[in-house]
Amino acid sequence: MAEWTQERIACVRRGEAVTLAEWQELLDLAARGLAATENAAKARALNNKELPLRAKIGDGRLSIGIGVNTLCRAISISPHSDLARIFDPAMVDDPGDLLAIVDEAAFATDICRAINQEDEDGSTPLIRMIEAAAMDAIEQGSEGVDAPNKTGESDG
Repeated sequence: MAEWTQERIACVRRGEAVTLAEWQELLDLAARGLAATENAAKARALNNKELPLRAKIGDGRLSIGIGVNTLCRAISISPHSDLARIFDPAMVDDPGDLLAIVDEAAFATDICRAINQEDEDGSTPLIRMIEAAAMDAIEQGSEGVDAPNKTGESDG
C-alpha cells in the first residue's frame, strides 16, 4: 500500500503516471473519507434531534432551540395537567382519549406553526414569551436597560 503523502497527491493532480493499484487505493481512501463525512453528518443530525432546550446569544442574535426528539419526549412526559391528561395513562379518564406521538417530525412542525401563529393583534406565543422574559429581566435588575434622563440620553 502506497503512502499518500502531499507530494504523491500533487503528482496525481499534475497527471503524472500512477499504477492501477495506486488509483484503486486512492479511490478507496476517498470513498472511506466520504463515508466518514456522511456518517459524521448523520451523527450530527441525530445529535441535533437530542439537543436540550436552550437559549443562547451569539453572532448578534438570540437563538432558541430544542431537538425534535427532546421536544416530543418532554411533551409526552410533561407533568402539566393539560398535557398529562392527554399523554399520561394514569391521568386519562377514558383510555380512548390517550394520545401517543407517532411522527415526531410532523408533530414538531405543527408545534412550530402554533408557536408562530399570529393572533388578531399580530402577536404570537413566541412574542408573548419573549415579552414576559424581557419583563422578568427588567424586574430582576437587568444592566442592559436604563432610564433616560431629561435630555433623552441614558444615564450610563
